Amino acid sequence: MIETLKRLYRRLPSFSARFHIAFGLSSLVTTVILVALITGFIPDKDTTQHDGRLALTEGVAATSSALLGQGNQAAVRTALQFIVGRNEDLRYIQLERAADSYRVVFSDTEQVDAQSTALVFNQETRITVPLLRGQRTWGQLHFQFDDNSGSWLDRLRNSPFGLMGLVSLLCFPLFYFYLGKMLKELNPSQAVPGRVRSALDTIAESLLVIDRKGDVVLANAAFAELNGAHAETLLGMSVEKFDWIFEDQEQHNTPWQHALDSGEPVRHEMLGFIDAEKQKRKFIVNCSPVMGGNGKPGGVLISMDDVTLLEEKEVLLRHSMEEAEAANHAKSAFLSNMSHEIRTPMTAILGFTEVLKRGYTESEQDRLRHLDTIANSGQHLLELINDVLDLSKVESGAMEVEEIPTDAPAIVAEVIKVLRVKAEENGIYLKMELSSNLPDSIKSDPSRLRQVVTNLVGNAIKFTEEGGVTVDMRYDESAEVPLLHIDVQDTGIGMSEAHQATIFDAFTQADASITRRFGGTGLGLSISRSLAVAMGGNVTVDSTEGKGSCFQISLPVGDTATTTLLTPTQILDRLEIVEIGEHTHWSFPESRVLIVDDGAENRELLSLVLSDLGIQIKLGCNGQEAIDALEEEQFDLVLMDVQMPVMDGYEAAGQIRERGWTLPVVALTANAMKGFEEKVLASGYSHYMPKPIDLDRLTQLLAELLGGEQLAAGESPAVSTPALQAVTTEDKIYSPLAAGNQKFQKIVEQFVDRLEHRLTEMEQALADRDFHALGELAHWLKGSGGTVGFTQFFEPSQELELACKVGDAELSGQLIHTIR
Repeated sequence: MIETLKRLYRRLPSFSARFHIAFGLSSLVTTVILVALITGFIPDKDTTQHDGRLALTEGVAATSSALLGQGNQAAVRTALQFIVGRNEDLRYIQLERAADSYRVVFSDTEQVDAQSTALVFNQETRITVPLLRGQRTWGQLHFQFDDNSGSWLDRLRNSPFGLMGLVSLLCFPLFYFYLGKMLKELNPSQAVPGRVRSALDTIAESLLVIDRKGDVVLANAAFAELNGAHAETLLGMSVEKFDWIFEDQEQHNTPWQHALDSGEPVRHEMLGFIDAEKQKRKFIVNCSPVMGGNGKPGGVLISMDDVTLLEEKEVLLRHSMEEAEAANHAKSAFLSNMSHEIRTPMTAILGFTEVLKRGYTESEQDRLRHLDTIANSGQHLLELINDVLDLSKVESGAMEVEEIPTDAPAIVAEVIKVLRVKAEENGIYLKMELSSNLPDSIKSDPSRLRQVVTNLVGNAIKFTEEGGVTVDMRYDESAEVPLLHIDVQDTGIGMSEAHQATIFDAFTQADASITRRFGGTGLGLSISRSLAVAMGGNVTVDSTEGKGSCFQISLPVGDTATTTLLTPTQILDRLEIVEIGEHTHWSFPESRVLIVDDGAENRELLSLVLSDLGIQIKLGCNGQEAIDALEEEQFDLVLMDVQMPVMDGYEAAGQIRERGWTLPVVALTANAMKGFEEKVLASGYSHYMPKPIDLDRLTQLLAELLGGEQLAAGESPAVSTPALQAVTTEDKIYSPLAAGNQKFQKIVEQFVDRLEHRLTEMEQALADRDFHALGELAHWLKGSGGTVGFTQFFEPSQELELACKVGDAELSGQLIHTIR
């Protein structure tokens, strides 16, 4: 009950101390006046008036009786008329003779001589006195006075309560304003010097002083601002009327009450407070008792330190710590997976390298097989590094995508063609199906689409041990935005619903046992979805544990106004035509192309191919020669290497753009690292062609840029472009380039003659520890060897170039031995 009353009291409107004092003093004055009226110390106005009227009537009666004794009745009439005229509140006097009841009325305006039939008397204001003539009664005088009730204001003015009300109304505002002046002088807070109070107001910490009753006697500006009021208006308020939030203690055991009761300070209590804006705040409260002259606490100094922001930051810090711990766990899992992924190929590389180094191989066939294992393991490491770099680009927002015409079925068919060998090694099938008509072209990024499809198909092959993988393509025109769907359906191990929810997170696989069983870092799916989203689409999954999974790529097709739908039969026929390169012939308009490459074999091969296409050419060995040639002649296109002496391709491409030349400049480079293409295009190149050069792709690119047209079957062929895959016999390799076209035989022979000399230069550069020269020779072999059909030189020469960059002499010697 007590607590309830306290809560009700806190909800009552609060008034200042000045109001309470003024009201109390006004009440005291009114009470004193009332007591004085009751005890007669203040005369009653009605009694005084009645006594005066009674004295008047007695005097008139005495005078009239004397005149009647003299027999002078006329004088009596005159005197009565005079008396009425001189007294405003006397309305009239009635003279009544006792002998015959004859009545005469005197008023201030007229004399009425009539019987009393027409007059009405008010007994409360009528006074009657006898008239004597000698010793006997002659008659009576009736005095009729005015009724003073009048209006309500007259009645209030004549009432004692009117006097009390007037005094109260006047005293309260006078006392209120007077006390305002006096309390300001007598205010305990004013006892603090002005400079000290100013210093207290500048303190960010909220301060207030309360007395033993818990009333505020001092508050600084910070506490006043917290309550949205002036400090003076808080004086006299009970500290319990503020909106405190007590979490760990009951309200009757507040820290300031404990300080008053015990006389000891209370430190670091946590209390909540609701400010003027109804916002919940958190404070550290310290209470110090203020000792009086009797040695007992006379009040408490309360200081409040706002820790709301600190508490919010603590919550954020806690969340950050949780996120950091989660990231740390993810990093640990990632490092564990990466350790496995790196150690497995590294074990093979180091192990078989040691076998070759110690000469444990019994035949040349075993040596080549060990070298293939080393090369494959190195390629696996390279792909792993590329995945990590791609992920970092996605997370940093640096991943860029193009929006160009893309032949999606051709890309899918190409991926299937490349990965079919891997699927057959696993004893499963890999096939392509077309469930509907498809657009002949979509607006997308072909390289990124190829990467996504490769990741998903490769992933499906890895997790499928029986059955196979089907890649189904279909077109959805009914969607709000027309979409191309590519479904990668496998009959593999599948996933549970819980695993499907996290499968697209970076470094995540179904569980640790899957990682141990199938390997992998869990980056492929995360990168694939990020790339699909960047292209405006998405990758989703539908899987049943133990029955297989279906990953669906959904991509917008772009502007459908220029899109032509092809039937599955038309698409398959077109794919078959593209695959047979030797049956594709071209016709080019008159064009001039500048070929710039420091490799003689590359220049000769490109010269021969472009000459057969009917294209005029000019050759250059470095970027400076390219600039000079462009200043002298007009060209339609430039085919230019990137890494060259004198002036490299980056600088040359930059100068071409700075001078305002807008012709296409195609980069020819043996660097096939992911992300390198963006660097090349940013420097000024318009297109990118990796080495070894795919002559079919080069011819198609030239056709796009120069306006070449594909000839129908049976027309005169322009060039035949065989697949440049070196043939390996027991101890030698052969280039099929010359076998495919006798015109290329001289180029191959020149490369073979030059190779022996270059290998000698490599060995000499290694002996001189000239890794720069050795790296340039390795770069030449990497590009030129593949160009003329000796693709087996590509991997060892690439590894040799990397070894030169880090100055690894031992590895460089081993790689030179492998190349020889």
